[in-house]
Amino acid sequence: MRTEWREILVPYGALVSAMSLRTGQLETASPAGTVTQEMSMTSKHRPRLPAEQEELVRLVRERAQNLFETGQLLCSEAVVTALNRGLSGGMDDELAIRIVSTLPLGIGESGCTCGALSGGFKELFGSTCCRVLSKKVKAIPKAHVEQCTRLTGTVTELVARALVERDPHLVDRADWTYLRKRESRIGAKLTTLLNLARN
Repeated sequence: MRTEWREILVPYGALVSAMSLRTGQLETASPAGTVTQEMSMTSKHRPRLPAEQEELVRLVRERAQNLFETGQLLCSEAVVTALNRGLSGGMDDELAIRIVSTLPLGIGESGCTCGALSGGFKELFGSTCCRVLSKKVKAIPKAHVEQCTRLTGTVTELVARALVERDPHLVDRADWTYLRKRESRIGAKLTTLLNLARN
């Protein structure tokens, strides 16, 4: 049985909203004057999945982070692409990206509702507004990318965890090769240029 693409997108709504209330607590730290927000994912807040399922969730998170951090995709595009392709959702990557392409940069570049967090994560991060979330790191490009990369990864992890808890057999259908793939920023840019040259 294959994961339907609707099952990948639905978590941006009701599934994740309900899940986010019971999976963890927000922790805030201020290293070097920047604000970083991360999800405390201790076993105290959620049951630990079997090792192979935990590995799958970790790899989906890391793949989304890599897609965002290397500039291949924006936040919500990275989340949906990593989930869809990594968990064998069956949707073409281009279609997955098009479906969520209006969400990045604060939904339509408005700077407000964060595309990655638009699925009910206000309870976890204190806000879903890009301007609020990035206010203290906006002037520091590296810190800004690092924070958005963490947020993208956390959202991806929560959705992947919800899907794997619901369907443990995703482990058998996952595209492990895709999930383990990592690219550098330069490698990602070269791939983009090659793809543009082909079209």
